[in-house]
Amino acid sequence: MQDALLQLVCALVPYQDETRLVQVTNLCASLLLKSDHSEQKRAYRAIEQMCLSDQDQCKLFLQNHIERLVQLMVDADEVCKNPSRAVSF
Repeated sequence: MQDALLQLVCALVPYQDETRLVQVTNLCASLLLKSDHSEQKRAYRAIEQMCLSDQDQCKLFLQNHIERLVQLMVDADEVCKNPSRAVSF
């Protein structure tokens, strides 16, 4: 996905209703599981905007979908781990 579109998604996230926030989360999930670091970064930014928003629809979305977001972060962490940064003993 082009960077400009991802930037727009990030900017508009706080103003979306719950249905669209679910769609954005699905988009972010697919981006987080890719190897393109710039797309992963934008996906994290969109999720960050959801979490930091003072808008009621974002707060409601977080209340209803926090478990899914946490699981998404755990899954993304497994994909994004860099083997060169592994702990050595």
